[in-house]
Amino acid sequence: LADWKSEWEKSNPDSHNIIQSLGNPLPGHQLPRREWVVLNRLRTGHGRCKELLHKWKMADLPDCDCGHPSQTIHHIIKDCPLRAFKGSMRELHHATDEAINWIKALDIIL
Repeated sequence: LADWKSEWEKSNPDSHNIIQSLGNPLPGHQLPRREWVVLNRLRTGHGRCKELLHKWKMADLPDCDCGHPSQTIHHIIKDCPLRAFKGSMRELHHATDEAINWIKALDIIL
C-alpha cells in the first residue's frame, strides 16, 4: 500500500488534495452501485460520455445533444445547458446530497 500511495501522490496531485486517506472509504461508498459507479466516473473524468464512446467506435459522433461538439465528462458537469451540476467538483468528491440528487436525475448513462 505504501508504494501505491507514493505513486498516487506523485501522479495525481489534484486528487491527493481531495482524497485525504487512501485507507478509508471514500464519501458515497454506501450508495447503491449505480450511483457509486457514476460518482466515481465523474470523479475520475472517465465514463461513457459520447466523446469516449466515439473514440472507442461505439458512437457515430462525439457531440452532446445540447449542440456542443464534444460531450466530455467535464462538459456534462460544468458546461452542458441540459445537465450541468450547479455545485462544485468538491461537492461531487464529497458526495453531498445535492451531488447525489443530481447524479440520480441525470438522463444519460455514464
